[in-house]
Amino acid sequence: MRPSDFLSIPCVADTLVAVERRLPRRSLRSPLAVAFAINRRYVRPLGVTLTSLLLNTPGPIEAFILSADLETLPEPLLKLQARFPRLKLQLVPVDFRRLDSLLMNPELEHISRETFFRYLLPDLLPAHRRVLYLDADTLVCGSLRTLWELPLEGFYAAGVPDDFNIRQGHPNALGLDQPGEHYVNAGVLLLNLEALRRDRVADRLFRLSSERVLRFMDQDAINLVFRGRIRPLPERYNVTSDSLRRKKHRFRGHPTILHFTSRWKPWRCSFPFGAWRYQAYQRLWERFAGLEPVIRVGLLVDEFFGGAGTAYGGYGFLARYGVCGLIPNEDIQIDVILAEPGKKNRPGGDIIEGTCLYFPPTRKRAFRRWLKRANYDVYLSIEACNLRVLCKDPNPRRRVLFWIQDPRPKADWEEIATVKLFPEPSYWDEALAAAVHHWAAQGRLRFLSQAASLNAKARTLYALPEAMPITLLPNPIVPPYPRETVLAAEKRNKVVFLGRIESVKRGWLFCEIAKAMPEVDFHVLGQSSRDTARNEALIAPYRALSNLHFEGHVEGAVKARHLLEAKVLVNTSIHEALPISFLEALACGALLVSNQNPEGLTERFGVWVGQVLGDGFEAVPRFVDAIRSLLNLPEDVRRRRVAAALDEVLTVHDPERFRTHLRALIKEEAARFRHPGSAAEPPLRA
Repeated sequence: MRPSDFLSIPCVADTLVAVERRLPRRSLRSPLAVAFAINRRYVRPLGVTLTSLLLNTPGPIEAFILSADLETLPEPLLKLQARFPRLKLQLVPVDFRRLDSLLMNPELEHISRETFFRYLLPDLLPAHRRVLYLDADTLVCGSLRTLWELPLEGFYAAGVPDDFNIRQGHPNALGLDQPGEHYVNAGVLLLNLEALRRDRVADRLFRLSSERVLRFMDQDAINLVFRGRIRPLPERYNVTSDSLRRKKHRFRGHPTILHFTSRWKPWRCSFPFGAWRYQAYQRLWERFAGLEPVIRVGLLVDEFFGGAGTAYGGYGFLARYGVCGLIPNEDIQIDVILAEPGKKNRPGGDIIEGTCLYFPPTRKRAFRRWLKRANYDVYLSIEACNLRVLCKDPNPRRRVLFWIQDPRPKADWEEIATVKLFPEPSYWDEALAAAVHHWAAQGRLRFLSQAASLNAKARTLYALPEAMPITLLPNPIVPPYPRETVLAAEKRNKVVFLGRIESVKRGWLFCEIAKAMPEVDFHVLGQSSRDTARNEALIAPYRALSNLHFEGHVEGAVKARHLLEAKVLVNTSIHEALPISFLEALACGALLVSNQNPEGLTERFGVWVGQVLGDGFEAVPRFVDAIRSLLNLPEDVRRRRVAAALDEVLTVHDPERFRTHLRALIKEEAARFRHPGSAAEPPLRA
């Protein structure tokens, strides 16, 4: 039975009856013993694998769950067992200390130590003669009874040759080059436990994995130790992601086991090969286990802070470290939809820190099909980046959380245009602003704002009525140091500039300030990401200054160290909203000097030099005086200001507060989409 057949049945009870009626009488035989090695993060994927196993393999099934961090069987798995009385689940605790001597390959960061649990199966299951080991990223699409009854006399295991690694020549590199020496994928193994115990094979596996770091760790060790004692299986019993991608015409029928071996796991990505099958079984598993379906969020943005070759900027920083770094959990999955199109009708993309990034297909019809297949529950748009996705979305009811970050009405662009040395290209888009107004009037958008001072600009830019609610959602800041460390830090007479080198930032002003203060160290933390040649030509004359240091793009601990050492952050931009750099500096105890004063931060925690239009050279003395006043502050006064700034950042921009608030907003909007009318708000007409 195909998963679509099950999905067409209206209720769970009918589904179970239908399954049982399809069981042949000969299925009442000895239980099929299957083993899995998981940690807490893999409970949901395991549930999908078990559901697919139950719906396709008749007869009793014993499932052994090897885990080091589960104390009891999770409730969803118990509910699945209650729905299927022929399923018997048993949790098998494993002590990690037994694996202390085993060497991990640091290049395979996505593989955890649980991968070695299969070494322990002969000892952990002493009453069993054989067991079928399955990775929890597999999907059973056909009966495993024929595989289970396969004779194993003279063999330690049966497995499917790993076609991908064989093509790469990896078995030959290991010395497996003789006839009968097969190299198999270890994600699906029928193990002869009786023979493994008799020959004390586990001791040899432990010894080999303790003596050398193998490229594929346990898989390489199993193939080396089982050399010549592995029975090869037909490929349909372990159709990997690579096989499906290369030979999908061959498996359009019914592979017995799909194995999602690539980084594109179907429970966190929308478009790996075979995902449609997985998602069908996932919906069934959620129904059987009484779980709410995972909320799928499409994050609309045009950069990911360097990820997938995108630019470094504030929006990308928020997308990568704010939204994708703090929000996803078992209930919420986030895909990043980038503005640059993919090739023809196929999406491109990448996976960065567990988040799937997509460049959608170019053609309008292909893009609509792509969105229909993705079937997001809600979009989250950082400002109006990539919001034209709504024009192509086939479902006009899908809602959008519109997060106001830097609205620029026409008056702001007129100020930006006063820069003549290197004019900032204008992306003023009246048609897009009108489209946002239209979608808001339809009731599709729910507005959030990083700062209350931006709301008036947003209402002007998008022609929103005063009655349109805007929810405050301050940008999160994860402090790199404890409060006590920041307050006790020994500061130097060091001044930093943090941001991209481009026209709107007017980096040449920072260089002129450094030129006027040769006794003070100035550090530029950032680089140009567009118009690099022209930006470099403007900055090049300043590179000879002995007190001016160009550090390039810095992140993480390096950036935090610079900010912790510095007394002052200088911002010379012609335009800002509420820069992340202000918050990062205050979180590290650096005070502010700027011609921008968002939310009154600069004048409260530094010196505001007043408005500076044009190229700004005439304002250099004002910046110099402001910096000197902060460098010469009495230490007790400076520490009091730093403490007050820290308290505000840690309270208003607390990441846990942000996480709780945004998750609640996502769940609320997803519920409105899934259950229209239950909590719907009438659209506000502009």
